[in-house]
Amino acid sequence: MSKPNGKLSYLGKIGIFLNDTIVKIALFGMICVVGLNVFTRYILNYSFRWSGEINILLFTYLSFFGIPIALRANNHVSITYFKSRFSKKMQKIISVFVDIVMIMVLFYLIYYSIIVIQRLGMEPMPATKLPKFWFYIPIPISSGVMIIDMIIKLIKDIKE
Repeated sequence: MSKPNGKLSYLGKIGIFLNDTIVKIALFGMICVVGLNVFTRYILNYSFRWSGEINILLFTYLSFFGIPIALRANNHVSITYFKSRFSKKMQKIISVFVDIVMIMVLFYLIYYSIIVIQRLGMEPMPATKLPKFWFYIPIPISSGVMIIDMIIKLIKDIKE
């Protein structure tokens, strides 16, 4: 994608940096927790109760904040076989249609994830006692990031 100009470019760079940092921290955290758990389980015959929950939490962050990275790099799953059989003009129409549908789905995801957070967010997790809010909050945040990226992509697809 082309880079936006001015303040948006600066804010965009900050957003991309934060997104990438969250993914790196989540991956590093998973490696550390799994490594620690393997060591303690097989060497010390002890297992931490909280390791499973923390790994699921870190995997959730890794997944949901990794999706915008793949989307931005255009590495997401798509069916190009059928699209490539159409004319360039029809391919452009299909791209714009897919962008609009994705934006609508992401708004739907934000709406319902907020409802889930409101209903279940303060329930504690069994082992760590952290509120379940921390499991669900990546969904609306990453969906919002993806909406911004999809709008930029939609504008680019329309201009081409």
